[in-house]
Amino acid sequence: MKLGHPFALSLFLFYCLLPPTPVHSQLAVDLKPGMDYFDGKAYPEARSYFERLTHDDPGNPVIAYNLGRCYFKTGQIKNAVESLERAVALDEKNAQYHYFLGMAYASYVNEVGMFRKLGVAKKMKSAWFTAATLDEEHKLSQIAVIGFYLRAPGLAGGSLEEGARRMALLKQKYPDEVFPMEGSLAEKQEQFDDAERIFRKTVEADRTPRNLFGLASFLSRMKKYDEAVALIEEYLTLNLSWDDPSKALAYFMLGSIFSERKMNAEAMAAFQLAKTENNIQSFDEQIQARMKKLN
Repeated sequence: MKLGHPFALSLFLFYCLLPPTPVHSQLAVDLKPGMDYFDGKAYPEARSYFERLTHDDPGNPVIAYNLGRCYFKTGQIKNAVESLERAVALDEKNAQYHYFLGMAYASYVNEVGMFRKLGVAKKMKSAWFTAATLDEEHKLSQIAVIGFYLRAPGLAGGSLEEGARRMALLKQKYPDEVFPMEGSLAEKQEQFDDAERIFRKTVEADRTPRNLFGLASFLSRMKKYDEAVALIEEYLTLNLSWDDPSKALAYFMLGSIFSERKMNAEAMAAFQLAKTENNIQSFDEQIQARMKKLN
């Protein structure tokens, strides 16, 4: 996987990241309005609320963490990284803060210059590794570390052997939650029939938006376009959680399939919808490039 490829990296995020642990139990009463905005997907309003709280209480790690999540959802990735780094500095023992900082770094890779990508990728790995070390029961960070090992290039610290070893250990504790990683490992090893079986088993076990997106992505890579399109169209009808793969990514995948099938008008329409739904500049540039190729 090329770290500079926004769509590939977003798929990487899908595979190795699951919804973060709810933090409502940590919150003080004055944080509730901001959380209500966030839970209602009113992300700009949530961001403004937490920015005001940060001004009043800059040393509060919970505020910094939630502001970082708001920046992440409104496409301000550099600000998200800075806010989450502040949260980690204020509360170094909080595995969740390190975990989400890793997510922010994963997106930030696409926004930095070529010579900084490797450094940011290593920070991503370090954040997830720290989270997994701080809390061995924080399965999301364990999954993220495994996903990194399976998909990152060796130069950045990736290792199929280490990923497979850690996955086998995690499977003993959470057998139903490693299916996407097992599918990814099988695909990486070019065991495509096994990979498809595993991705389908994941959807059969739990037909969540995330699992549908994963199967659609795999089928698209295998050029099984008809079923992939049907799954993407189903995905776009669902009520997505804040950290499910975005509709912009789904429309981008749809446009890519149509482009491969020489359905240029349909591809252009899908890329235009991806552009409308997107709020991340680096991804917008890739959408624009794909649209330009169709002209």
